[in-house]
Amino acid sequence: MEDEGTVRADGGLPAASRTALRGPAVRRLLALRAGKELTAGHVRVPADTLGVSGAHSMAVAGRR
Repeated sequence: MEDEGTVRADGGLPAASRTALRGPAVRRLLALRAGKELTAGHVRVPADTLGVSGAHSMAVAGRR
């Protein structure tokens, strides 16, 4: 079980932090997509940090 207040062994954020940041990150990605400025790099960094799978993150970027 993951301790909520510690950084994970792989350097990732604790679960509570990932949950808190997911909404703002998704809103930012959607704003970039609406402005036709979204790139794979914009998606990759928060996806890696928040523990989102590659398939899902590429679907967000519109590259299914």
